[in-house]
Amino acid sequence: MNKELKFRLLFLISLLFLFISIIYFSISYSSIFLLIGLAVILSFVLFIILELYFRVQHNIDKLNSKIDHSSELITIKTLCSGKKLIDKVESNNSVEDITVIIPIKDRSDSRLRNLLMSINNQSYKNNLIHTIIVDYGGKESSIPIIKGLARKYHAKYLRVDTKAAWNKCHALNIAIKNTTSKYILVADADLIFENNYIKECIHELKNDPFQFVLCRPLDCSNGDITNHTIKDYGELKKRCRYRSNVKDYTQGRGIISTLRCYFETIHGYDEFYTLWGREDDDLVKRFELLGLKMRYITDKTSYIHQWHKRFMGLGRSKKHIKKQIKKNDSYFNRNNSIIRNPDSWGELDS
Repeated sequence: MNKELKFRLLFLISLLFLFISIIYFSISYSSIFLLIGLAVILSFVLFIILELYFRVQHNIDKLNSKIDHSSELITIKTLCSGKKLIDKVESNNSVEDITVIIPIKDRSDSRLRNLLMSINNQSYKNNLIHTIIVDYGGKESSIPIIKGLARKYHAKYLRVDTKAAWNKCHALNIAIKNTTSKYILVADADLIFENNYIKECIHELKNDPFQFVLCRPLDCSNGDITNHTIKDYGELKKRCRYRSNVKDYTQGRGIISTLRCYFETIHGYDEFYTLWGREDDDLVKRFELLGLKMRYITDKTSYIHQWHKRFMGLGRSKKHIKKQIKKNDSYFNRNNSIIRNPDSWGELDS
């Protein structure tokens, strides 16, 4: 029995009780016609109020039924049934492995080499770290170089031949769908990770799987890294600076780690975003709406962002990029749903 039917029956029973009470008092104290008249008027008023309430509720339900339910706001409790999804992932994959995803376009220089070297130098078990490079529409002349780096540093190479604008979200989603690891770490091609970075990420996620892990970025200046080596990370770190004095500065949200199942649950990154801007903030917002907590591990580890010119490798004019940034901002501000890409996501042939 639904809530509306129960309410109507309760209302009718109340009216019946009221009518019987009025008859009893009418017999006892006369004035029967006056009391019956009042009862009828009162019953009619209550009935009108009740009908108006249910009509409004019906219209709200009708409006809600038109919403795309693949995009409506839902909580981690309904999506994951509490801890059931986590338990399922653990039962199917008890191995604490992680995939580092690197989306690139026309990035085959020493920065990528330094990043791959830092991944190989992690203190976490090397056989539990997988790396995927997604070469998204880069120049064909750079393919042999990137493939050579992938072989040298034991990374999987995925090539997307496209003339479309740089779509980091699509590139990341392709990699997400091409891995089976328990955890995912999204990286940029211009980073250097401290050797305990992955270890600390997994340590945090094992302690509390209902969260995603971030870290404040350290920036190096132009010329700080000149010898293509990261052997002395400590010395290099001393020359770097944080982008802001604010502890949880929003920059650096693109370097994110959590369980793979959460990416799959929300259909990955929103592939609307192209060129530059807001795709990382969008993912963080959706993870928080999902019910995950944000955890910074800046007090335990770090990574360095290697200097480069802004908008490097995007293949579009600054005017075009800034126009797209405005579109991305507008889209971000008016969208608060969790699940995106309703038709498909992470397809290699799209």
